Amino acid sequence: MTKTGRSVCWFLGVFLLLQQAWEMARATWIEQWLIGQLTVGSLVQGIRWISPDLDVTRDGFRVVAPGGGLQVLPGCDGMEVWLLMTAALLTFGFTWRQRWMGLLAGSVWVFALNQVRLLVLFYAFRLAPSWFGTLHVLVAPLLLIVAVLGFFVVLMRWGPNRAA
Repeated sequence: MTKTGRSVCWFLGVFLLLQQAWEMARATWIEQWLIGQLTVGSLVQGIRWISPDLDVTRDGFRVVAPGGGLQVLPGCDGMEVWLLMTAALLTFGFTWRQRWMGLLAGSVWVFALNQVRLLVLFYAFRLAPSWFGTLHVLVAPLLLIVAVLGFFVVLMRWGPNRAA
């Protein structure tokens, strides 16, 4: 097997292990905190900041608002993109310092991007419902993946141990 083939196998193996760990965390306090508190709670705060007159609240994984809200289902929480990024960081030829810095900065990046994605989806559902499906299924996930790939490329070019 070639070096590239081994790298791909390592990446897929690490990603599958991380994915399995995340599946095991479903319906636990971890999922409750990450999705309910952090993701949806922050989303509600963002909506309140953008639309202070809108009476918006959080109910578990749901944003509740007059005129329509949003439910953050598994797969819409940004975790799969974060898991892909983490697997890539752990299996690419980075130094451990680059990996940890990448994981820290990348976690903030993925969270921020996903929050923007959820904000756009919330307002699209309310203001332009015909756009919601396309934004939700195609445009937003693609932009999220491209933005995380861009982050990874920047990280590859950063630091003393640049990727060849």
